[in-house]
Amino acid sequence: MKKRWIAFLSLIMSLLLCLVVFTSCDNNKTNESENTSETSSTETTPSSEESTSSSEISKPSVNPGSAGLIYEVNADGKTYTVTGLGTCQDRKIIIPSVFEGLAVTQIGDYAFRGCDTLTSVEIPESVTVIGEGAFFECVGLTRVVIPDSVKTVGNKAFYSCTGLKQLTIGNGLTAIGDEVFRTCYNLTELTIPDNVKSIGDNAFRYCSGLKTLSFGNGVTHIGASAFYECTSLTNLTLPESVTEIGEYAFSNCSGLTEIKLGGGLQSIGNSAFNCCTKLKSVEIPDSVTTVGQWVFAMCMDLQTVTIGSGVNVIGQSVFSSCLGLTEIRYNSTQTQWEAIEKDSFWRNGAYVQTIVCSDGTITLG
Repeated sequence: MKKRWIAFLSLIMSLLLCLVVFTSCDNNKTNESENTSETSSTETTPSSEESTSSSEISKPSVNPGSAGLIYEVNADGKTYTVTGLGTCQDRKIIIPSVFEGLAVTQIGDYAFRGCDTLTSVEIPESVTVIGEGAFFECVGLTRVVIPDSVKTVGNKAFYSCTGLKQLTIGNGLTAIGDEVFRTCYNLTELTIPDNVKSIGDNAFRYCSGLKTLSFGNGVTHIGASAFYECTSLTNLTLPESVTEIGEYAFSNCSGLTEIKLGGGLQSIGNSAFNCCTKLKSVEIPDSVTTVGQWVFAMCMDLQTVTIGSGVNVIGQSVFSSCLGLTEIRYNSTQTQWEAIEKDSFWRNGAYVQTIVCSDGTITLG
């Protein structure tokens, strides 16, 4: 009996020992699983941080611009010219600074001619040349910013962009060519920066909506008919830098009531201000030597004129049909007035009766 009891206790002890061993093994597996999970989590975190760091230091890609544009490699083999619209259907065109690894430096001659659906164009700082007629008759174009990088704008570049309302000319341009903005009649404001030295013939002709015109201090030459028939202009002030006004430069500016000519002006071309029917007064500075023919003809409201002492040539019919002008003031003596080379028909069609000189009055016969 005693032996059976001892055997029973031994069996119980064996079972308890097995239970303890099994529980210990199970706990070890759980710990290993947790450690494995923690290790995996710890290893994943650096990978995420590495990815974030990589993203932060990566450089943005170059804007590819509008798709479908046509390009040609320039003669230097290192730059491109955009030459046409190609398959591009964008209304707002973006010209890229780089195409196929090479800089885009030019917009070709007549590249976007007649693109009447075009409303805006973004020109990058890489572009230095805008070719002749580049945006000729892009009638839907409303806003143009010419960046400082552009050194040359070809003749007729924005000819007849009749929808153009806003224009910014960069500080890199030194000359505005012939007919560049001709017939942009919705353009209302214009600032010519200091770096521009010359304004070409017919450059802003028929810009009839132009109300505000500001010249920088660098312009020396204003070409023939440059602002012909800019009928919304009411005031005009030319800087000291301007030496020459071309023929018909401001002709038919019928809204112009006042002009101020700079002290550096030397020559006023034929018919420069003719048919400025609302112009009331003008003072020709002493620096001017030549007043061409028909300069103020048909300025019917003109009543006060002062001619500077430096004038030595007066052309034909200068004040023709200036109905309200009966007297001219001259900034020098009667002798000097008589010495001026005057066309025999300088008074043709005029109503001037007296010349008021610094030392007396001359009555004209």
